[in-house]
Amino acid sequence: PYHNHQFADRSFFIVNPLGTQFARLGGGRATKLEWEGEWKSAARIVADGWTAELAVPWRILNYPNRKGPTEVGINFDRYQARTRISSWWSNVGQPERNELDGHWKGVELPAFRPQFSALPYVSPGWGEDGGETLHSGLDLRYTLSPMMTLVGTINPDFRNVESAVEGIDFSYGERFVPDRRPFFQEGSEIYGIGGAAGRYFHSGRIPDFDTGLNLYGRVTERDTIGTLAALNFGTRADWIMRGRHEFGPASTADVAFINRDGERGKDRDGNPIMGSNRVLVLRQGASNRRWSMGANWATSWVDGQPKGSAGNSTFAYSTSRWYAHLNPRFVRPEFTDDLGYIPFKGFKGIGGLAYYRREWRSGPLVSFNAGVDTNDDRHTDGSLFRRQRAVFTGMRTRSDYFIGAGWRGGRFNEFDDSVFNLNLGARASNPFHNYGIGFSWGREGGERTTFLTPYVTWRFGEKLTLGLSSAILNRSESRQQHIFTFNHDFSPGRGIGGRIIAQTGGTGGYLSFRRSGYGGVESYVILGDPNAKKFRQRIVMKTVWPL
Repeated sequence: PYHNHQFADRSFFIVNPLGTQFARLGGGRATKLEWEGEWKSAARIVADGWTAELAVPWRILNYPNRKGPTEVGINFDRYQARTRISSWWSNVGQPERNELDGHWKGVELPAFRPQFSALPYVSPGWGEDGGETLHSGLDLRYTLSPMMTLVGTINPDFRNVESAVEGIDFSYGERFVPDRRPFFQEGSEIYGIGGAAGRYFHSGRIPDFDTGLNLYGRVTERDTIGTLAALNFGTRADWIMRGRHEFGPASTADVAFINRDGERGKDRDGNPIMGSNRVLVLRQGASNRRWSMGANWATSWVDGQPKGSAGNSTFAYSTSRWYAHLNPRFVRPEFTDDLGYIPFKGFKGIGGLAYYRREWRSGPLVSFNAGVDTNDDRHTDGSLFRRQRAVFTGMRTRSDYFIGAGWRGGRFNEFDDSVFNLNLGARASNPFHNYGIGFSWGREGGERTTFLTPYVTWRFGEKLTLGLSSAILNRSESRQQHIFTFNHDFSPGRGIGGRIIAQTGGTGGYLSFRRSGYGGVESYVILGDPNAKKFRQRIVMKTVWPL
C-alpha cells in the first residue's frame, strides 16, 4: 500500500483451487484470526483450468494516511506447483525485484476508522502435578491510525502455545529455536534485527510475564517505529525500541535499543542479585539494481559499564543467475546481549558466499543451483577460531523430485572436520503429499558422525493430514527424535490436531479440539501438555470471547 518497494510492507493473499486461504500481512501479524482480519475468496475448477475471486477489505491492512487520489503498488502471481512456474502480471524477474511491481493509480483510500478489539479468556484445567487450575487474561488490539497499531496483553496464555522443537543435529554453538508466541509476532518484522554476530533481539529469551505492550507502525510514510515491553512485576523488565528511516526505496538507516533489567545471579546467601543489560544497535543499508551494501554495529553495557561491541559489513552482487557477498565481521569476547541470540563471541574475520542458479520452462530439469561458502575467523588473541569451507548443489526435476548434495569441512578450533551430505525428495512442491530423506556422514567435533533425517507428509482426502519427521544422530552418544503431527478439519472452524515427540530422554505429546471462527467465541479442549518432554496427565479448557 505504501508503494515503497520494501518487502516488509508487502501483504500477500493466496488462494488455491480448493479455496484454501493463506495471508501474510505486512509488518508482521499474529496468527489470531480476529487480529488478522477476515477476507473473502472463492475458487472453482472448470473445464479448462480454474478461476478465483478475492475480496480484501482495507480495514485489515496498514496503508498510508493520504487524502485524494493516490498510487499504491499491486501485483498478481499465479504459481503452478506441478511445473514450479510463477507467472507475474507485472514481471518482477529472477530474483524477484519489488521495485518492478505494478502501479495502481487514482486510488481513493478510505477514511480511517479506529478499531478496538479485546479478547478476554478463561482457562480451567487439571494436571497431575498441580491439581485444579484456573487462569484468565486479556489481549487487546487498537489501531491508532491506518499506519500505527497498539497491542496489549495481561496475563497472556503461553502455556498452551505449541512451541518449535529444537533439533538434535550436531552443533558447535547454541541452536536457534523460533518463538511462536502470538504477542511477539505482532510487528515481528520491525523487531528482527541482526548481523554476523547473530540476532541482537530474540524474543524467545523473554520468559512468561505479567503484562506486555507493543506499539508499532509508521509515524510518517518514511519513518517506522516499534516499542515492545514485557514486564514481570518486581522481578524483570524487558523491552526494545527500534526506529527506521527510508531515504528512498534502496537506502535505509536503523537504530535499536534493547534493555533487560532483572536477576543476574545469586549472592552467597542465595539471594538474587539484580542488574541490567543494554545494547545499542546501528544499521545502514543501500542498494541499486545489482549491488548492495550494509553495515551494523552494536555495543553493550552491563550495570552501566561498557561491555564490548560487535559489528559487520556486507557487500553483495546479484543478477538473475548469480549471487555473491563478502562479510567482514567481529564480536568482542566481553560483548553481552542477554536478549539476543549470539552463538559465538571473541572472534574477527570474514565470510563469503557465491552461488549460481538457473531455471528452465521445459526439459527434464526445472532448476539447478550450486555454490560455495567460506568462513575465516580468528580469536581476538590471534589464534585460529575457524577456517571452514562448504560446497553445495541441488536440482529439481520436471517430475517433481529434488536432489541435493554437498560437503563441508575445515578447521574449527582444534578439530578437523569433513562431512558429506545427500538429500532426496519426492513431490517436492506438494505441501500435502511429499516424502524424502537426508543423510550426512563424516567426522565432526573430533568424532565419526552420521545423521539420518527421513520425513513424510500425506493428506488423506481433503480433511486429514499426517506428518512424520525423524532425526537419528550417531556419535559416541547417539540420539533420536521422531515428531508425529496430525490434523483433521471437520469444517473451516472446527477440527482436531496434535503432536507426539518421541526422543532420547522421553516422549511427550498432546491432543486438542478447537472450535473457532472470525468474530465469534473460540473454545479449545487440550489433553496433555504441548511442550512437556514427557506425557503429562492434564486437561485444559479455554474459551475466548471477542469483544
